[in-house]
Formats: sequence, C-alpha cells, structure tokens
Amino acid sequence: MNRPDSIKRFIGVASNTITHKILVKSELKEELRVYYQNEISRDVDIALAYRNNLNPLQENLPDKDAREIKKKVLLRVRAELMKRKDKGYTIDFSLIGEETEKFLRECKVQ
Repeated sequence: MNRPDSIKRFIGVASNTITHKILVKSELKEELRVYYQNEISRDVDIALAYRNNLNPLQENLPDKDAREIKKKVLLRVRAELMKRKDKGYTIDFSLIGEETEKFLRECKVQ
C-alpha cells in the first residue's frame, strides 16, 4: 500500500474512532454506548496498523504529515458529529480538540 493511501485510510479510521469516543461520552442509551465501545476497540487496532505502514510506531511522523492528518481528522470528526446532532444526539463539541489530540498522541502522529 502506498503512503498517500495509508494516510487516507488512517485518517478515516482515526476519525471514526474519535467520533465514537465522543459519542460514548454523550448522553446515549446503554446499548448504543456498548456498540460504540466495541467499535472503538476494533478501530484502534486498524488505525495502528495503518499508522505502522507510514513509519515504525516508535517514531513520530514528519511534521508535515502530522499537520495534514490532524487538520483532516478534525474536519471529518466535526462533520460526522454535526450529522449526529441533526439526528437528535446531544454532543459536547468541546471534546473534539481534546479527543483528537489524545488519540493522535497515542498513535504517535504528533
């Protein structure tokens, strides 16, 4: 898999993971919370696999790649949460930056 494709796939999975983490912290029914927790567990492993394709997990990504990934992840998470808000979900949008930073640090993107 080439680098641009790995970055694109990582952004997609990271965005889903962060969105689900924020949804778990929102006011959801217990069955939805359990569903999103399971999705998070699955997606973290997939995200780390794509991240490892970019360069070894022991090393941070180059600043250029990290900035691009962070920017795109933030946009995708916000867009997805807006869709959920339109469906009636109660969402704390102030968690977006915090959860994104935390997840990208865990994946050694920044």
